[in-house]
Amino acid sequence: MAVSCFKCNFKLKATGGTCIWISSARKVFPPGMKAFGIEPDRVIFFDFKNDKEVIWATEETLKCEGNAAVIAEIKEISFIAARRLQLAVERSRVSGFILRHNPQNVNIIPCAARWRVKIAPSGLIPGMPVSVNTRSI
Repeated sequence: MAVSCFKCNFKLKATGGTCIWISSARKVFPPGMKAFGIEPDRVIFFDFKNDKEVIWATEETLKCEGNAAVIAEIKEISFIAARRLQLAVERSRVSGFILRHNPQNVNIIPCAARWRVKIAPSGLIPGMPVSVNTRSI
């Protein structure tokens, strides 16, 4: 979710508009967005029953030029549906982001960029204090 919040924050600061977040099973906790510098009241959340409704709502909100960005959380999307979203983005110039959580198949969809974010181990930063728990159970 950190990447999603980064994208949302970037667009909100760049345009001063509103971000629309659409999903059928929301994975973000709105108050937690404050940690990324996003005021939750600048994001409008829509929750739908299934991915078909999410795709429809995403297409309709992408057509509205007053939005800073539209983020859709979906599991699967067809090439035709993704192409319709791309055409809506090209007409309105609103940034659209699709978050696919555990897709069953990796199909080819039209997009300007693909990001695959994975967990990476962190390392120690030189000069930072380190605490070691030596208490035994």
